[in-house]
Amino acid sequence: MASYPPNCEKYGNHMCPRDYHPVCGTDGETYGNECVLCLANRKKVSAMGLDAPFILFQFTLILLTKDIVWEQDLFISVPGPIALSQEEIAMEKPVIPTEEQLEILEYHFCKVNKHPDPTTLCLIAAETGLSEEQTLKWFKQRLAEWRKSEGLPSESGSVRD
Repeated sequence: MASYPPNCEKYGNHMCPRDYHPVCGTDGETYGNECVLCLANRKKVSAMGLDAPFILFQFTLILLTKDIVWEQDLFISVPGPIALSQEEIAMEKPVIPTEEQLEILEYHFCKVNKHPDPTTLCLIAAETGLSEEQTLKWFKQRLAEWRKSEGLPSESGSVRD
């Protein structure tokens, strides 16, 4: 699991509600926590060029425990868009999974399934604190590495892994 609590200071105090559980945005993506969701929303709003005094976002908080999956629709309002320069957007560094996240990803890849379905992918993303997009990208890259190490063709449909 990702380190808790994450450092939300870089997102600005007015943006971070300090809730450190994975959340699913209305865009269908899983975010590691509300800070990451807020940052993603801020970037999307800025990219759209909206200039409202504040914007309301809806998302679903999902809490996973051993026996219960709890979902709650939540709403937050954030200040209007803060323009990000093209340089800031271009300089975003790719997410590099932590050692703990890699252990979780490797476990699921090696022991569970090399081709997780969307539901499993969402659960793995929530467990690691990565987005579904980042998790899917990691699985695709890892599958390519595995196929190469096994001497298999790179086409995914040629041999069932």
